[in-house]
Amino acid sequence: MKRKINEGDGSGSHDASAAKRRAVPDSPVRRRFRDGFFNGPVLESYRSEYAESEPYKHGVIRDLVSDDLLQSVRNEILENLHFSPKETDI
Repeated sequence: MKRKINEGDGSGSHDASAAKRRAVPDSPVRRRFRDGFFNGPVLESYRSEYAESEPYKHGVIRDLVSDDLLQSVRNEILENLHFSPKETDI
């Protein structure tokens, strides 16, 4: 994903208004991510790791969602998904 840069100064810095926008606003959704995930220093570390990544731009996000959410998803799958294997299934 490409980001817009300030064309006037050529510094490549992000637009100030863009820095204030949040990808995920304060909501119940934010609580599903691990504690501290949206803190400034954490986000800045992800930005710098992405900027320095090679041979192509990529990012690694560890512990993205809370363990409680993953456990509830697993339980829901086990309780509600039913599968009957057939001879033709690969």
